[in-house]
Amino acid sequence: MKYILSAIILLFSCTTLPENIAGCTDSNACNFNTEANEDDGSCSYAEENYNCGSICVAEFDCMGVCGGSNLIDCLGICEGGAYWDQCNICRAVTEIDCLEADCINILSGVIIEDITYQCVDEFTESGYYCNDLYALQKIMQANPNSIYPGLDEDSNSIISVFEYGNQNWIDGRLVSLDLNYNENVIMPTYCKFKLDTLPANIGELDALKTLNLKNNKIGALPEEISDLDNLEKLILESNRLKSFPESIGTLKNLEILYAHHNQITSLPSSFVELTNLQVLWLHFNNISFLPENLGNMINLETLWLHNNQIEEIPASIGELESLEWIRLEYNQLSSLPAEICNLGVDINGGLIINLSISDNKTCPIYPACVDIILGYQDCEECESGFLIGDGSAGEDGMDSECLNIGDWQALQDIIYANDVYSGLRPLNIVDFSFWSKSEGGNRLNELILNSEGLTGKIPESIGNLDNLKTLRLEGNRIIGGIPVSIGNLHLIKEIKLNSNNLGCFEYDDFNGYCITYCDDSNGCSGKLPDNLTTLAELEILDLKDNYFTQIPEGMNNLTKLRKLKLRNNLFQGILPLEIFDIKTLTWLDVSRNQFTGTIPENINELEDMTHLYFSYNQLSGTIPEGICELISLNQVYFNSNQFCPPYPECIISQVGYQDTSLCTE
Repeated sequence: MKYILSAIILLFSCTTLPENIAGCTDSNACNFNTEANEDDGSCSYAEENYNCGSICVAEFDCMGVCGGSNLIDCLGICEGGAYWDQCNICRAVTEIDCLEADCINILSGVIIEDITYQCVDEFTESGYYCNDLYALQKIMQANPNSIYPGLDEDSNSIISVFEYGNQNWIDGRLVSLDLNYNENVIMPTYCKFKLDTLPANIGELDALKTLNLKNNKIGALPEEISDLDNLEKLILESNRLKSFPESIGTLKNLEILYAHHNQITSLPSSFVELTNLQVLWLHFNNISFLPENLGNMINLETLWLHNNQIEEIPASIGELESLEWIRLEYNQLSSLPAEICNLGVDINGGLIINLSISDNKTCPIYPACVDIILGYQDCEECESGFLIGDGSAGEDGMDSECLNIGDWQALQDIIYANDVYSGLRPLNIVDFSFWSKSEGGNRLNELILNSEGLTGKIPESIGNLDNLKTLRLEGNRIIGGIPVSIGNLHLIKEIKLNSNNLGCFEYDDFNGYCITYCDDSNGCSGKLPDNLTTLAELEILDLKDNYFTQIPEGMNNLTKLRKLKLRNNLFQGILPLEIFDIKTLTWLDVSRNQFTGTIPENINELEDMTHLYFSYNQLSGTIPEGICELISLNQVYFNSNQFCPPYPECIISQVGYQDTSLCTE
């Protein structure tokens, strides 16, 4: 028994138990440990839409978000608010919606002319090529919703092919066809019908040199487009195209192609065979990749590819020796080929080519020829909340400065809202002369854009400029009111918005009245934003020469306000007495409005006042004697009101005309 027990002990002492190895045991995890036999809870997983290498495995949306859901609206704007109405019309949110009944009324009783011409040797007796006439009729029949009685010059409800679009005939052949109804035809209602389909018969118009299909709803081009051998200019802007037919490359005479603001995702291999093309606009699409042999298009002079999803520029771009202008901003470019310098980009010696490449993801080291014109690049080299911005490279080849994301976005939105900046090259907002940065080098503290010809709206993102101390936008034609976000400018000291059109979207230049749609939040009879009174650091508020009608309560919260200029607006009601509680005021101008009420007795407490303007209102009562205690007062005007005598002796010469008909002796 003793020997058996010893054997058992010896057996156990010679057997090695398996070692416990802790780690991630989930095979789906990025850090799966094949040797681990004990899960220690350390498993980590890839983010949604990404693999373990942080590479996107999903589709990018229009804002460049991996797997995102941001869509381009019917105007070609990413996450825009435009929509297709009941009449299949693309409408901005500010437009009046089209009534379905309007569409029905327009289409009622319309008959497309039945062509029964007698053809002799392919031409009618009047000298028109029969096939061209029949092709036009087929286009009309394929798009009945594009026909309306306003086309019928004979008022017989029978639409002739000659009444369809704008046409130009030479020697009996149709050489130019313009079907852009939005610009060339005045519709009887808000409804503007568009082409849905381009039939194969379009190929029969083989004498065409110009074809304008802008602002329609065409989703695809027929292969027969290739039969337009003489086509020199093709305008496809603002349709619903997702691709080109493979046959597009046979248009050897094509010189100009506008296909921007569509939904194009790729270019066919034959596209580079358009070797005679000089102008190519493909901006605001969803193109991800360009053909490798792009350099075959040797006659290209203008190439606009901005606002796409392009990830790479082929090296063959350096072969485009005729190129004068290329726009690549707002794509997904992570690098630039060295061959781009073959295009003659020479900043120090003067730009031989217009090149815009800002707002991509290209990171150092950059091709030497583009270092200075890079503009903003999202390289994630800056701390959180800041972006690489000015494109200037330091000794180490890295961008020398970071910009605040909010500041950059606000400036970029201003650029987008104003056509006056559309030709800026490059779109490098940090190089603009109109702004000044803070001592820290990355925050905007002054924005001066007075008399720059701005016509768009003040973007809501203006509130991002929360380090701003001076905002001057006077002397422009800005529309759409003051955004509520302006109340976020807590450090602001000076705001000048005078001499604009802030009250309405559009104004009649002849009489100054608002004649069209008004901004919902700040329209023709709107008030100043309530949160304007939260700007505790504000020193100058200049809103003269606008169309505002009401002042918000709480103006006395602006305890540091020195200058308040409200002249020449439509302000009405009692002059807010709380204004006179702002003891820091040195300049008060409320002239040329419709204010009523009186001047308060405590006006003598405004000890630093130098300029007072009350003229051209409906103010009444007596002028307080305390005004004579304002020893710093240089200018004061009371004329064209209803003030009653007696008047203070010190300002008797400034009283001017007063309507005293309601005064009692």
